[in-house]
Amino acid sequence: MKLIFALFIFCSLDALGQGTVSNVRAILTAADSVIIVQHETLLVSGKPGKSSITKEIVVHGKPNYSVILKSLKLDRRSIDSIAVILTKEVDGDIVTMSCFEPHHAVYIFKNKTLSYLDICFGCHIFSHSKDINTGGHQLTNETWLELESFFTARQFETKFSFR
Repeated sequence: MKLIFALFIFCSLDALGQGTVSNVRAILTAADSVIIVQHETLLVSGKPGKSSITKEIVVHGKPNYSVILKSLKLDRRSIDSIAVILTKEVDGDIVTMSCFEPHHAVYIFKNKTLSYLDICFGCHIFSHSKDINTGGHQLTNETWLELESFFTARQFETKFSFR
């Protein structure tokens, strides 16, 4: 009996150590619609990476259309493609910086609920709505290039200057 209990405890600890599983792919593939956007800087005052007042990309549960410069509704194939990119297995270098001045977002609509990913190609960091769980997943440099190519292939500008 002690052996069975010890085995149960060992398996439980192993399962806890696995971390949380990302739900990004599930949220994207179950979406009613997905829109990628290029938006203006959200920084109102302060220096890049040291912002003090910022705008939001979501206001009262809806996209903040006043900051959106360009948008594109994705077809099913494109949704599947971006889902694959965002959930790729980590196998390579991960380098991030600290500017976090996002200029792109992915809006995900499901049953009148809005989820989002706000993306900074400059520092390779993204933020997300509370319902999205990345499970601590980060993107490799190669995957960031794929994500950037996904946007540029759809005529989105991804290079910005902070002058």
